[in-house]
Amino acid sequence: MNFKDKVVIVTGGGQGIGRCIAQTFASKGAKVVIAEIDDEAGLENEEYIRKNGGEALFVHTDVALEEDVKNMVNKTIETYGKIDILINNAGIGSGGTIYTRPMEKWDRVINVNLKGAYMCAKYVAPPMRGKWGRGYYITTPPKNPFFITSPKTLISINPTGSRLSLSLFLSIP
Repeated sequence: MNFKDKVVIVTGGGQGIGRCIAQTFASKGAKVVIAEIDDEAGLENEEYIRKNGGEALFVHTDVALEEDVKNMVNKTIETYGKIDILINNAGIGSGGTIYTRPMEKWDRVINVNLKGAYMCAKYVAPPMRGKWGRGYYITTPPKNPFFITSPKTLISINPTGSRLSLSLFLSIP
């Protein structure tokens, strides 16, 4: 598949699955935005993609922070003029058990895995819809299969996980 001149945002794009997703899209011709909280990992993947002939932009992003998400979208539009695909990949675990896990850790998990995915879709949707009339959202819940969403349809192939609720709640006309 050819993604020449498509603009793809990959949250959590500096490490793990996100790193591989970013590199794969770049190798297929996409302009990749690496939205990553870990500056070292994000910059290293940006450099790797560029050294291998791809186009990439690292943007420091904590998806749990609304201002960071807005900045991610703004930098993407300023640099590339559009957004075609959002890969909601950023996610964390909390460790421990229900007996030992502090509520602060649980709150962080919800803020990154659920609220962060929602905010990314919320702020990416207007430029996707406004300029091009369509775009694609792909969400990869931690340790679960992913589901693919488009602006008019949300199809979940993930029967469990924190993002199932998001797929039922998110509505993009």
